[in-house]
Amino acid sequence: MKSKLKFIGGLALIWVIVSACGSENANQANWDASEVNEVNNLAGVSMSVKEGSVSKASATVVIENESDSEVLYGKAYELEKKVEEEWYKVPIIFEGNYGFEAIGYTIAAGSSAEIEIEWDWLYGKLDKGEYRILKGASYHMSDVGSNNTLAAEFTVK
Repeated sequence: MKSKLKFIGGLALIWVIVSACGSENANQANWDASEVNEVNNLAGVSMSVKEGSVSKASATVVIENESDSEVLYGKAYELEKKVEEEWYKVPIIFEGNYGFEAIGYTIAAGSSAEIEIEWDWLYGKLDKGEYRILKGASYHMSDVGSNNTLAAEFTVK
């Protein structure tokens, strides 16, 4: 009798674990797949998340410009989550119209910039998981709008 109860208890525990894992994927079943295929394609320029800066609502990114040219970037960003080795856009929770201030920031050749990004107003607080933040960047004003996308991966615990 005791072995039957242990067996049933074990099955129940396995069911709870499988259900919990499946619910995360079910919650993200309607998420849009990423449209970004190529990242970190601006030679000599990289972006990373500053160690110890990640929370469920914000992070600090560092853009390093090791190129010979000035780099231009703006305030806009996107968040994506990795689900089963594929990237998906984190849904926007902001109701109504929103936008980012159309301002350009520069990073001199051989320099870097730290940017604190607070996303809870746009995406809410993130669940545990693997994410990446995407930002556009370019070498020159004439290059603005090209598909130079910087990406930095991070984990929310």
